[in-house]
Amino acid sequence: MDLKLNGDMDGVEAAKNIHSKLDVPIVYLLDFFDEETMHRTKDTDLYGYIIKPYDIATLQTTIELAFYKHKMEQRLKESEERFRAIANYTYDWESWVGTEGQ
Repeated sequence: MDLKLNGDMDGVEAAKNIHSKLDVPIVYLLDFFDEETMHRTKDTDLYGYIIKPYDIATLQTTIELAFYKHKMEQRLKESEERFRAIANYTYDWESWVGTEGQ
């Protein structure tokens, strides 16, 4: 996502809109990096920054890493959900067996 876009919306606003509708990793293209930009972009689930000018290899590598990290985070969330479900089921089962045996 380039921070400079044509129109009324900048890249941060566009990224927030995209992120509210889609679960996709965001990599920003910047002319320069400053503290204000860092604060504005950190709530957009960003996966990195690339400073202009950039070469295609840097862009490709950064995007590939962003998608890989995003996929691993999704797998971790799914694993946590399965673990929680198993833990809840086990707790419910132990409660049920404990009351039946009395």
